[in-house]
Amino acid sequence: MRRLLRLVCCAGLAFAEWPARTGEPPRLDEVLEVVRTHLAGGSEAELNAAAVNGLLEQLRPRVFLVTNIPPAAAEPPVLLARTNLFDGAIASLRVGRVAGGLAEAIRATLEAWGATTALQGLVLDLRFTEGDDFAAAGRVADLFLAESQGLLEWGDERFAATAKTNALPVRLAVLVNRETRGAAEALAAALHEVRAGLLLGSPTAGQAAVYREFPLSTGQRLKVAVAHVKVGPGGKILAFTGVTPDIQVDVALADERRYIEDPFYVAAPTGPRSSAASRAPRLTEADLVRIHREGLGPAGARPRREESPPAPRVTDPVLQRALDLLKGLAVLETREQ
Repeated sequence: MRRLLRLVCCAGLAFAEWPARTGEPPRLDEVLEVVRTHLAGGSEAELNAAAVNGLLEQLRPRVFLVTNIPPAAAEPPVLLARTNLFDGAIASLRVGRVAGGLAEAIRATLEAWGATTALQGLVLDLRFTEGDDFAAAGRVADLFLAESQGLLEWGDERFAATAKTNALPVRLAVLVNRETRGAAEALAAALHEVRAGLLLGSPTAGQAAVYREFPLSTGQRLKVAVAHVKVGPGGKILAFTGVTPDIQVDVALADERRYIEDPFYVAAPTGPRSSAASRAPRLTEADLVRIHREGLGPAGARPRREESPPAPRVTDPVLQRALDLLKGLAVLETREQ
């Protein structure tokens, strides 16, 4: 009897430990075999599609299935998609793609506007920007660093900043969002890691890695992250969760695309108030006679002298936050001198 009780107790302990031992997922081949054998109405094509989609979804963004449509003919990349000078003191550069020649284009643009020492700051806009040229990202970051230090490592390659006397002496704000990918992410992360600039916006896409494409029998290609990207002198590995900004400003992607095209964009008013406000008052014949006799304007008031229209106001929330930040830093540094 005692032996039987001991066996029951041992069995109870074993069953109590069962959930802990099954914390890990089952083997994929085992699950596929059970489902393939016993699922009612399931087809091999359905099972294959479910397995592939689940695998890709679980491993995103480290693994992608690339379409079998041949890529379009390569065109020269647009390095700087837009340039602005706000209040004559803060430059804004919207990067089209991180590629070779970007660093030279940035320096040439800033020098064309005059002495860079006169600028209160620079906004480097990397929203909706991508690229796979990590060396180009390193050369851009190198513009703002006077001392020699490690900047980027990707696979077996690396880029280090060089000691120089012509580093750009400008306060830097870097704008990022969920569509900032690849080398653009690495550039933002490198500038942040060496304390050369502040990041504003939303977390990036998490695709700063060295990818390699493998052909499949269907004609499609599997894009796999085969090496990490590291930033800064300490070689910090960039996670696949993306780069988190210092100041988070969440904006819907659809709205952000409009602001990218026009930082002064204002949505057209809708609703009954806007339509009522747009209606001009109806004038009678007596009103017209009085206006003509007294030299009044259409609304019954004497015409005013023409005034210059107010300067357009930046409505892009992320850009506006960056401009305010750079202006504030400039004021603080001036007071401390």
